[in-house]
Amino acid sequence: MDAITTLALERREQQEKHGFTNEHDDRYTAGELERAALSVLSEDPTVWPKSMQIQLFLTASEKKTRDRLVTVAAMLVAEIERIDRALAKAVPTEQPAQA
Repeated sequence: MDAITTLALERREQQEKHGFTNEHDDRYTAGELERAALSVLSEDPTVWPKSMQIQLFLTASEKKTRDRLVTVAAMLVAEIERIDRALAKAVPTEQPAQA
């Protein structure tokens, strides 16, 4: 399976199987998802956000290299999606002109 398809499937699994929905991810507004990805990528538990369960780090870190990279990439996609949603909420909607 190609990398992009694998990444999309991993992201969907994070959401549907593990409950990391948009609403869940939107609670992490201080870079926690980015730090979690960095922690797994670097295999450094000291970077892992205190607000997240350390078991998630341990599970992700035990994966083989390709699978770990896919998990990290999906975490980064989650952060990008979270940022996009936050920006969309911050942009005022244009009001229709009144006649």
